[in-house]
Amino acid sequence: MKIRSEKMNVFTAIRKDARDWWYHAKLRNEGKLKEARELENKSTRSDIDDIRKAYYVLISRGGHTIYISNCKRVEGYKGINHPSIQFMIARGVAVIDLTTIRSRHYRQYARISDIAVPPVLPDNKFGTFNYESLEYVAGKYKEVGATIYNVKGISNV
Repeated sequence: MKIRSEKMNVFTAIRKDARDWWYHAKLRNEGKLKEARELENKSTRSDIDDIRKAYYVLISRGGHTIYISNCKRVEGYKGINHPSIQFMIARGVAVIDLTTIRSRHYRQYARISDIAVPPVLPDNKFGTFNYESLEYVAGKYKEVGATIYNVKGISNV
């Protein structure tokens, strides 16, 4: 698939998500079309900005989390098959799909450190949390059954 058509698919999906958001739909039903469109455009721009800045993405049974920095993350309900997640995979963003971990491995999964997102403090600590490299943590996730995309030497897809 060409990048241009992928971008259009992502844009269309993000735009649809914004239109389907309950508050935007409520505004449309109340006849406040201009306000609904403004909020939809703002939401769409924000989502596209998050995709551009993404360092890595975790997919879990409850949805997704896009990590942009140690202090900023964006959560949502999109799964691995959503066009925006597929576009990030195509762009080379690291994606860790935790939905493939079997329930008997959850205890091991809970003990895995957080991933350090640049910039990181010199000792890899942020408050009381310990951070490890993306490669190290992705390897640990793979050991317990996660599917890894776009991580050097570890990706199984």
